[in-house]
Amino acid sequence: DTPVVLNIHASRRLLGLALDTAPENLAERFLERQMNPLPPVEAAEAPIHEVVLIGDEVDLTKFPLLTHYDVNAAPYLTASIVVALDPDTGLQNTSYIRMMLAGKRELRVFMAIGRHLWTLHNKLERRDEPLPLAVVIGVHPAFALGSQAFTPTDEDEYAVIGGMMNEPLRVVDAKTIPLKVPADAELIIEGKLLPHLRREEGPFGEFTGYAVEKDERPVFEATAITHREGYLFQDIHAGYTEHRLMGAIPREASLLRAVRQTVPTVKAVCMPISGNCRFHAYISIAKRTPAQGMNAICAAIASDMLLKHIIIVDEDIDVF
Repeated sequence: DTPVVLNIHASRRLLGLALDTAPENLAERFLERQMNPLPPVEAAEAPIHEVVLIGDEVDLTKFPLLTHYDVNAAPYLTASIVVALDPDTGLQNTSYIRMMLAGKRELRVFMAIGRHLWTLHNKLERRDEPLPLAVVIGVHPAFALGSQAFTPTDEDEYAVIGGMMNEPLRVVDAKTIPLKVPADAELIIEGKLLPHLRREEGPFGEFTGYAVEKDERPVFEATAITHREGYLFQDIHAGYTEHRLMGAIPREASLLRAVRQTVPTVKAVCMPISGNCRFHAYISIAKRTPAQGMNAICAAIASDMLLKHIIIVDEDIDVF
């Protein structure tokens, strides 16, 4: 009985609307807002707490998690933005993480090795402690884009999200974990990532158009679910345009900044859907010296480990 919403980020036009800019200016606007973070503010009231389910009331099987492909091992959360707190710095980290349904209160979690969430889990696991997590579902597209920003570990990503939304993020205390959570989200799953426990996750059809193999992954135990009355459940269909494109904008912005440090006359960057918005980049520059094209290539490939093909063109070529 719950509506499921997809394709919120399925075109550059839609993403341009989210950041109040032209589709071809998304990377510039993203950089501009990323450089102007706004700290979160405490909310006086929180729609996210209109319905609160705690402990034995929690049953993830009653929510509309989707199975996108016959190869997928189970239903998955795909529009799940995971919030974690570094206990040593007090800074929030946000990231999109796929999570496989494995029981009424159990999700199995894929984390990219070496990224911020993996590092936090590793830190807490070495202390034999669980890592508290809030799984946020259903947010403004600017929030979704901000959560993917490439930031150093000493930057609070709630502030980056506030900058991306052009207004401070409203937050409230979670019900069962020591975290601040977005007051205006549609649904939040509270819980903890357990130390020293791995169970089988996958296969899962990924953004490349291929399925990744099953493997032993960390386990998340849900302690509460909170949501709006009449909430909307957001999903991202893995491997389709939305999944690829929404990750392109933060990467294009990061690429634009990296190339600009070497070639200040860079005009535009596009990571096209044909390269899964990860593996190919078209970059236009106003070439002033013979070496600048090669310099731009070197700067680009050094900044993003997934890039395979980089094409540099003159400033009069539309990279989009």
